[in-house]
Amino acid sequence: MTATTVSPSPIAGVSPQNEAPLEFVFPGVACNPIGRLIGSVMGSAQSIGPLPVRMAMLLLVGGIVAPIAALLYFWVKLFGNSYTITNHSVQERSVLWTTLYRRVELADVGEVQVDADDSQQFHQVGDVRLLDARGGELMTIASSPNPHRVAHLIIELRDARQHSAEALKHIQARS
Repeated sequence: MTATTVSPSPIAGVSPQNEAPLEFVFPGVACNPIGRLIGSVMGSAQSIGPLPVRMAMLLLVGGIVAPIAALLYFWVKLFGNSYTITNHSVQERSVLWTTLYRRVELADVGEVQVDADDSQQFHQVGDVRLLDARGGELMTIASSPNPHRVAHLIIELRDARQHSAEALKHIQARS
């Protein structure tokens, strides 16, 4: 009987060789200029006058932009981009054809920032910016729902990946 040796993984779920998708992020309609305009208009309508006037404005404006917003939603969900967060990288892909447009290795990420402008606040989304060690922008995950959670996930994965690589070096040095 022959024994097979398998490279140990120092941290459960973080494989030194295999890349596994952990989360898929689909941007909101605010990733599109028309969606941002709708967010700005609806956000402005929220700040008008007392409650009865504000509700009337939201219903009026919402009724006007609802058909455009619905079409935009389906356009973004069918023909837009999605982001795949794996244990090795963050990937930008086409939703419909899953074509890989851009890939950023977690090891290259120095900092992760979350930005949300006024037009995104109505939609409750924000941009997650991946920066290198010198502050240069590597990738922007546009209009991410729960942007702080996505940023935290990327930071945790990056740190786990670095820890796993260091532990694997120590294990290999003992052999």
